[in-house]
Amino acid sequence: MALLSLTGTANAAAGSAAGVVDRALDAGKGVSTRSIDGQPGFLQIRYDGSLWFYEHTESGFVGHPLGGGWESTSQVALISGGGGFLEVKNGVLRIWLIDVQNGYSLHFGGDIMGGWDNAKLIAGVGEVNGDNLVDFVEVTTGGQLELWLGDETAGFKHGRTLGYGWQNAKQIAGTNDYAQFVETDAQGQLSIWGIPPEGYVQGGVLMGGWDNVRLLGPGGVADSFVSVRHDGTLVQWKWVENDNYHPGIQDGGWGNTRLLG
Repeated sequence: MALLSLTGTANAAAGSAAGVVDRALDAGKGVSTRSIDGQPGFLQIRYDGSLWFYEHTESGFVGHPLGGGWESTSQVALISGGGGFLEVKNGVLRIWLIDVQNGYSLHFGGDIMGGWDNAKLIAGVGEVNGDNLVDFVEVTTGGQLELWLGDETAGFKHGRTLGYGWQNAKQIAGTNDYAQFVETDAQGQLSIWGIPPEGYVQGGVLMGGWDNVRLLGPGGVADSFVSVRHDGTLVQWKWVENDNYHPGIQDGGWGNTRLLG
């Protein structure tokens, strides 16, 4: 895996471990072996309340409709490469499964827990702590960054607080199972954050000029993410070794997107 050296303390608490991000913080990290196998991609919820799963291909993304009625969903996050995802709806965290082998049918996995009214953003981050269960991060309306760990009994359990002062976070997205994620903030900066075994997230600013980006989502393949600009253009960003993220696949007509995950 690539190594990324960064400096900066954007959105990190005073005295935190922001600094060098080792993109291979733990060689054991990777996609969960206990998640439902699926095609790599991302989720879209449109303004008309319809849910779509977009499968990554070499030439672009192929959409699969998963049904309507998603108008009240406040957050959504893919957690296992197309096999499962999380939804926050009316303050309840729920899990869904996508059966990619049978026409991309959707199955409700159950309500996990209530009390999620303060969840501002969520994003899947692959597998963080070496137990082969998928994990995710949450940004609260109070500005805390929280790590949630997969749990065989409860579904998920609180891991630890990864940072404070995240009120300015605009969007976050996992970059496909590297225990890391990207963030855009109110100042138009794109930052990257890695999750160490203990302590706060580590990372810093990658580039500025992201004021025209309103949504982020996972990129469909390793070390990538997608963005949607205000003009409705979708861009897939892939990591280039020692040379930052670069734009790849681009597609117009995404102005109808309310949420990515």
